[in-house]
Amino acid sequence: MSIASRFFEISCTILAIGAGLAVSSFCGSTSLRNPSSVGENISIDAAVSQTRRPAATELPDSVSQTLDSAQIPAFSGPRQTDLFPEVPLVDHTGTERFFRSELAAGKVLCFAMFYTRCKGTCPGTVTKMLRLRRSLTQEFGRENLHFVCLTLDPLHDQADVLERYADTLGVNNDPELAPIYFCTGLPENVDAVRRSLGMYDPDPVVDADISQHAAKFVLGNDRLNRWTGMPAALPFEDLHETALRIAGNSDRQRFSARLAIDGRTRP
Repeated sequence: MSIASRFFEISCTILAIGAGLAVSSFCGSTSLRNPSSVGENISIDAAVSQTRRPAATELPDSVSQTLDSAQIPAFSGPRQTDLFPEVPLVDHTGTERFFRSELAAGKVLCFAMFYTRCKGTCPGTVTKMLRLRRSLTQEFGRENLHFVCLTLDPLHDQADVLERYADTLGVNNDPELAPIYFCTGLPENVDAVRRSLGMYDPDPVVDADISQHAAKFVLGNDRLNRWTGMPAALPFEDLHETALRIAGNSDRQRFSARLAIDGRTRP
């Protein structure tokens, strides 16, 4: 599967808000908007250090202890999830789950599009998601975190196909990790979900070719109303760090990964 060049021409940006980072713009003609976001756009720093970077979960105590671990107050007001469609999807176990209320509301959500017959970037995207599942569960806990992979090929990728796919990956073998759902549904419901997350191409011809879809993650924390999009091709450490900077519930979560990577011991 090739990646539409237009998706990489529109870089993911992050808006500065308060002391952290807020909402990024998405591909195509729509974006997630935070009504309270202010500040200037800055591009995601995708540069990789030439020196060996520590694993994302190797955060020295001397770093974490200098940062406030108090939970940041929840966002008050209309949230981006209010605009998500309340449509039923079916996960790989055959269970029906409504997207907005069951999968997104009140959760930290990591979302990606894929399809099982993909021979291009999908396997790499799913592999990155499984690594994030392990590292982010340690940060947020399994009860507060959802991972959703939604098929672009719902007519073929029925629940039984997704179940075999999930079994091949062994995603159900560790009850300590946050749940991951490989989802399908009626084509119109799949389309409504992906469009609400900006996962489409404005050219209808390109958009209709599933082999041209973007390899990216949409990640957010509904509690804080903070959302972003990021290319799945970024190094894992950058994905993990960006996830914490956007979805972190405390200053410790938001900044400790960056400080550890920078080799610093205090802000």
